[in-house]
Amino acid sequence: MNCPVCKTSSLEATELAAGQAQGLSARRCTGCGGQWVNGETYLLWVQRQGTNLPENEPDSVTELQVNQTNKAKLCPDCGRFLVRAKVGHGVGFQLERCGGCGGIWFDANEWESLVARNLHDDVHFVFSSTWQADVLRQEREQQREKLMIAKLGEADWNEIQRIKRWLDGHSKRSELYAVLAE
Repeated sequence: MNCPVCKTSSLEATELAAGQAQGLSARRCTGCGGQWVNGETYLLWVQRQGTNLPENEPDSVTELQVNQTNKAKLCPDCGRFLVRAKVGHGVGFQLERCGGCGGIWFDANEWESLVARNLHDDVHFVFSSTWQADVLRQEREQQREKLMIAKLGEADWNEIQRIKRWLDGHSKRSELYAVLAE
């Protein structure tokens, strides 16, 4: 089984999530540090974990350097092309999965970054249309915020956000919005 990035390096057996009760069997490339996880193995590992861990906020963890390659990759198990999906949720890289066998490729430090954010038990959701729609919504919100800050200035944007939070949390929210709409 050869690495989908290096092409010639073979993948050696390893274990991810070794600190947990039951580790996740994987194969690591000694050349690029990437890791291959069989799709069925991953799903069984998630099932054994039980409770889904709460996501850590991006500001609460140190971000690791991820050297993602943008070249097309072939599945080391079945030879099909790997499909990319944005992780989102404050994570700047994409994951790759085989549409045939469901195996997942993690470039160097991607798994560790997901563990730090408690997103490693959500990888199977990353490739769903629901997750990707949420990633797109988050990106649109960030773009809108950047545009509004450029138009209003950061101080006014922060003040209008403070007012909006106050209105949204007020017991007479509807009445307050009606007054503003007059």
